[in-house]
Amino acid sequence: SEILVGSSRVLFCSLGQPFVYVISMMLLPGTAYLVRSWRHLSLTMALPGLACIPLWWLVPESPRWLLSHGHLPEAELLLRSAALENQVEAPTVIFLPPKAERAGSQKAESVSFLGLLKTANIRRVTMKLWLIWFSMSICYFGLSFSMSTLYGNPFLNYFLLTAVELPAVFASWLAARSFPRRLSFISFSLLGALALLFIQVTMHSEYENHKIVFFDF
Repeated sequence: SEILVGSSRVLFCSLGQPFVYVISMMLLPGTAYLVRSWRHLSLTMALPGLACIPLWWLVPESPRWLLSHGHLPEAELLLRSAALENQVEAPTVIFLPPKAERAGSQKAESVSFLGLLKTANIRRVTMKLWLIWFSMSICYFGLSFSMSTLYGNPFLNYFLLTAVELPAVFASWLAARSFPRRLSFISFSLLGALALLFIQVTMHSEYENHKIVFFDF
């Protein structure tokens, strides 16, 4: 996401990453159906992550990160290597002097996690986002863990619950692209809260599965 720019970055962060996550979750019930022991299932899901360790040395550092920390020669060398690999002629001067000076001054600034609470404005935004993400995560994973209590095949229920996220992600991307971001975010959040209330009202009814799928969407 730091390497991409403009519309490509928006498309990757809004559709690319969520689609990979959803497709992976759709493969989970099939894996759980074949590997019934939860211990073996945990190992099956965790061990492939060890293959990501060599990426620490194979994947180059972000040019944006290098530039923001004042590592100008490394950033320029990385961009020239990328241009050479993609058969694109790199410009003679990549970083203009004002930009380089600004990057060097940023290197001296001390940025830490506490910066999210430094000023009153940033502190209010941070607290709101923490509350929103905590609430959404509790609801999302709570519904995911309760799949075994629904009527029908638990593997099929989980697959459908995750598959419905594909059109949901696309719909949220269209909303964020066509409407103000604040309006689209608040609208989808209120719609999910309304679906949660419907689950409580229609508890133990034949429509409960439909309400849960609607909330997940």
